[in-house]
Amino acid sequence: DSFGSRGLGEACGRADHPAPPRVRAGDARAAAAWARGQPWGGAGTGPVLIGWSHGGSSALIAWLAAAPGEVAAVAAFYPGCGPA
Repeated sequence: DSFGSRGLGEACGRADHPAPPRVRAGDARAAAAWARGQPWGGAGTGPVLIGWSHGGSSALIAWLAAAPGEVAAVAAFYPGCGPA
C-alpha cells in the first residue's frame, strides 16, 4: 500500500497523483529484496510480484527493471495501458 504509507489519497480520477508507478516500482523491488533476505525467501527462483490497477503497472515496471534473479515473475491485473 504505497499510497497509504505515504499519506496519499486515492489515485482514481487524478492524472497528477504524486506516487506514479515508476516511484512505486522501487517499493516493489525493495519488498522483493526484503523477501529474498528472509529465511523462507531464499529457496526457489525468487519473489513473485502481484499488483492490481496502479499496483499492476508498478509491478510490471519493477519486473522490467529488475536484475536477473531479483524477481521470478509478475502477475499484473488491470495495469494501465499507457507507455511505461
